[in-house]
Amino acid sequence: TSVVALAQDEDIVIKIGAIHPLTGGLANDGIGMDQAVQLAVEQINESGMLEGFTLELVSADSTGSADVGQEEAVRLIEEEGVAALIGTFQSAVTANVATVSAREGVPLVVSVAAATNITEQGQDADGNQWTFRIQPNAEVMGTYAAQYVAEMAAAYEIPVASVGYMHEGATDYGRSVY
Repeated sequence: TSVVALAQDEDIVIKIGAIHPLTGGLANDGIGMDQAVQLAVEQINESGMLEGFTLELVSADSTGSADVGQEEAVRLIEEEGVAALIGTFQSAVTANVATVSAREGVPLVVSVAAATNITEQGQDADGNQWTFRIQPNAEVMGTYAAQYVAEMAAAYEIPVASVGYMHEGATDYGRSVY
C-alpha cells in the first residue's frame, strides 16, 4: 500500500522535532525560534496543502548544551518517532545533532547555526547528506562582511588602510566567521 493510498483513508501524522535552547541564557532566542516553527506547522496544517497528512511539532530543550542537544535528538528520534529535525540555534549543539541525524538517517534542517563544518558532517559512505542549511554559513557571512566594508569605503570614498576584527574564538561559529 502506498503512502498516498493510506493518506486517502486516514490522516497520517508526521512528527517534526524542534531542538532549541528553551531554558538558560539563550532561552529568549530559543523560545522565539520554537514559536516560529510552531506557527509554520500550524499554517501548513491549516492550509490543507498536505492533504491527508498532519504535521505535529515535538519541541525539545537543548538548554544551550551540545551534549543535551545530542541527547534530545536521540530521544526525539527513538522515543518520539520524529521523521525530521529542525534547529538548533547554536553551532556546537547543531554539530552534535547533525551527527545523530546522519547516524539515524533522519533529515536535519538547520534553521540558525552558522559554523561552516556543520553541513560537511552527516555524509554516509554513499555521500548522502542528511543536514540542510537555510541560511548562509559562517564563511560566507565573514566573506560578505569583508566585501561590504570594501564597498562602503569605495562608495563613500573613504580610504581604508587597515581593518581590525574582533571575534570570539572559543566556538565553531566564532572561528568559522573569522
